[in-house]
Amino acid sequence: MSMNFFFKAFRPDQIEAMLNDNKLIDAWILQNKAFVDSMDVETAWHVLQTVLNGDGFDGETVIDEALFNGCLIASPDSVRRQAKGLGHWSSERLLESVAMIDPESDLYHAEIWTDEDNQQELLDHFNHLKDFFSRAADHGWGIVLYAA
Repeated sequence: MSMNFFFKAFRPDQIEAMLNDNKLIDAWILQNKAFVDSMDVETAWHVLQTVLNGDGFDGETVIDEALFNGCLIASPDSVRRQAKGLGHWSSERLLESVAMIDPESDLYHAEIWTDEDNQQELLDHFNHLKDFFSRAADHGWGIVLYAA
């Protein structure tokens, strides 16, 4: 069984409500699907998180009791900062950084994502992540991030 990494965007008032009542996180993500946008990067998350120095994978608040393995909540300000950071990355720069990863490293599924045959799929995940954060920043949304 693989662990994927998920991103759920919420309006600022929803983010504030979840910070005040952590039980809303599971309800709004798993049951009501109250988020305004959503994506995941499948099993590429650890390689992307490492190469991107955390941009796209950071949140100010850790909620351990939510969503199976806990989650992070990124405020709209954090989302804007991360979107800006992701905007500095090109496909070429990403692939150069990935090429420097040791395929035998402890990164989750590194052997898949450092393989040249999977570069386009990795770039697709990266571009999807970049677009998602850009869209969230443009709308002033916050993001709940979690692995499951």
